[in-house]
Amino acid sequence: MTTAQRETAAASATAPMWDERTEAASHRRRRAIKLLRETARYLILAIATIAALYPVLWMLAVAMKTQPEYAQDPMGLPSHINFDNFSAVLSNPDVLQYFRNSVIVVGAAVPIVTFTAVLAGYALARLWGRGGMVILFIFLFSELVPISIVAIPLLLTIKQLGINSGILRLICVYSVLMMGFAVLLSRAFFRSIPEELREAARLDGCSEFGVFRRIMVPLARSPITLIAVISFIVLWNELFLAVVLLDSAAGRTLPLGLTEFKGRYATNWPTVSAALLLSALPTLILYGAFQGRIANQFSRSTTRE
Repeated sequence: MTTAQRETAAASATAPMWDERTEAASHRRRRAIKLLRETARYLILAIATIAALYPVLWMLAVAMKTQPEYAQDPMGLPSHINFDNFSAVLSNPDVLQYFRNSVIVVGAAVPIVTFTAVLAGYALARLWGRGGMVILFIFLFSELVPISIVAIPLLLTIKQLGINSGILRLICVYSVLMMGFAVLLSRAFFRSIPEELREAARLDGCSEFGVFRRIMVPLARSPITLIAVISFIVLWNELFLAVVLLDSAAGRTLPLGLTEFKGRYATNWPTVSAALLLSALPTLILYGAFQGRIANQFSRSTTRE
């Protein structure tokens, strides 16, 4: 065997070993990169979680302090668990009245927004064709107009209509406030449903309303839940329109009523913190109860072609 042949045979024998080493090194590199990405992802999520929870936890710590303790150490932890501030808020009859007003207003406005938006969204998506684009642009334009610009015209229009009840004023305005967002979301969902499904139901003798009630509405449970939950959260915390439209203390909602806890010269911040936490409790419970459907709707929106 010549020297060249021996070198060729040696190279052929070491080639598989070299390929295995290269593949192992490449595999370790990929694992290191994947581990680095996962670490960075969880680190970002941890920072975001801390940033979101810290204000809530700080308010909870403040709510468990007394006023002298808060004045001495605003950022520290309470010396002992104290629920007196929560009891003071819940025993205040004005707060209970504000809470009742918010429940009435939001409890009436959210079903109106949800029901009307689902009907309008289906009509814009499947029934009106190009003719509905004008109405769609009206809804889209309504989302671009700042609410502060139309607040005074809304107040004047409501007074001309003779609506004197503050609660009825808020129900009417709140029902319109979320309509643009709700209609656009509802239309986008119904546009994603295959047209063949509707045509098959029509061929089977189902009426248009029957198609909507028996097929479309059951499929739209996730977007309907999303519309209702977001509308509830926005309207429950709405303050600006309540300040403009309400002219009596009897019709004040909870966000507007909580402004009374802030004094002109001194403020009992532990009591204010307890009131704010209690006011946020319904939205937290509602979001926690329906977060599965909300996440499902968002995942469908991001993966839908």
